[in-house]
Order: sequence, then C-alpha cells, then structure tokens
Amino acid sequence: MSLVNRILKGVRNLTLASILALSVGCSSSSKVNTPSYVPQTKTYQEQNSNASLENLEEYLYSELAKRVDVNKTTTKPPTGQENAVDDLELRQNIYGQYYLTWSYKNVGDYNQDGIVDVKDVTPLAIYFGKESPLMPPMGWVPGPFWRGDWVDGNKDGIINVQDVTPLAANFGNECAGYKVQIYLNPETPGYEWDEIGFNLADPGFGRKRFWFHKLTGETIKPGMTFYVYPMDSEGCIYDTVASNRVTVP
Repeated sequence: MSLVNRILKGVRNLTLASILALSVGCSSSSKVNTPSYVPQTKTYQEQNSNASLENLEEYLYSELAKRVDVNKTTTKPPTGQENAVDDLELRQNIYGQYYLTWSYKNVGDYNQDGIVDVKDVTPLAIYFGKESPLMPPMGWVPGPFWRGDWVDGNKDGIINVQDVTPLAANFGNECAGYKVQIYLNPETPGYEWDEIGFNLADPGFGRKRFWFHKLTGETIKPGMTFYVYPMDSEGCIYDTVASNRVTVP
C-alpha cells in the first residue's frame, strides 16, 4: 500500500477528492512546506476551548494531509542526523559482561510502533498543548509529562501543530530494528554486522530502549568499536547515519 493510500485510510472525514485537491499546491520536490496560516500566537486549543479529542485529531489529520509529500510511494529506514542514535552506551553487568544499550529514535513515530504514519496523530492529539522537558536523569523524580517527550517532534518544548511538520517530513520512515556494526580490531579495517529486531525493544517507562546482550567474554576484546544504524524491514540501512561510537577499554 502506498504512503498516500495510508493517509487516505487514516483520515476519516476527508474524501479522496479533497486530499488530491490539497496536492495541487504542493511542490514537486520532497521539501515539506508549513502552511502560512498555521497559528503562531495561539494554540488550536486556545482558539477552540471546547474542542474534543476527536475534533482535535481531525484537525491534525487535515494538517498532515496538507504537509505530507504526496509523491512519496515507498517506505525507508529513518535517515538524517535527527534520526541517528546519540546515546549508545557500552556497559558491564555485575558479572563483568559487556552489553550495548541505546534509545529508540525515529522522529515522527509518536506512538512508537516502528513506522511514521497516520496513527501517530493520536498521541499528538492526546499530549497537545503540554510542555516537553528532556528525559530526566536516572534516580530523579520526573514531572508528569517526561514519558511523552518524544511527541515533541521539533524539540521546541511544547506539543502543538508545529509537530505535524516532522511527522509529515518523516512520513513512511520504518525502523524494524538496528544493525550493529562491530569493528573487531582498531588496527585493521575489518568489521562484522549483527542486528536486533524492533520487537525486542524494551517499552520501559517512556521512550523505547534496546539492550544488546550478544557480547560474550570470549569475543570481546580491548579496542573493539561499535556503532548502530536503524534498518527497515528489508534490512536496509541505505542513507542512514551512524550512532555515536563506543569502544571497549
């Protein structure tokens, strides 16, 4: 099913004719343009104080339909620096065994199901108008919304209509898991690949997290270096950006 058909399936009150009409003013490039009439000083809820969740969803669906690139027809793994893992860690358990861990990152996937699509409008509507603090450090008692910080797609600190734009820009991005790139020896160019599926992500208390426990004492050596890359359901990592690097001391 094409990406445009997925939009049409998800937008309950918009007809095919109205969606196609919206595409007339779209550029032929892949650039996503923000409509000039998007309110800048008042939120949708401020202008519509009695708006129900359903009405808010319909409003956000219509905004998504206006901003998404109707020429996109295929899915791809999350690309760009904004989708690169930046918190890859190499840790040791109480037995001295090494493992890798990192946070799931797929901008626009607000419901964290692995793909950026129309279903991501719902969490955007649920958290609409809330402020978005950064994830608190371990051991710190968090505020009521830190578990939903990933819904703030443009990272401006508040959940509003502007977060539809990163959803539209990344529409169709699919993360089926991660490829783990293992440099065996810092003195040689050789490396190996392994992977972990999205189904193994730990939902935890908020943003999903991955734990890679395949590093055994027999294979781990000082100087070994690791990166992770998001992959799609075909195992493709084309155009994806590597995570930060971690190295065995």
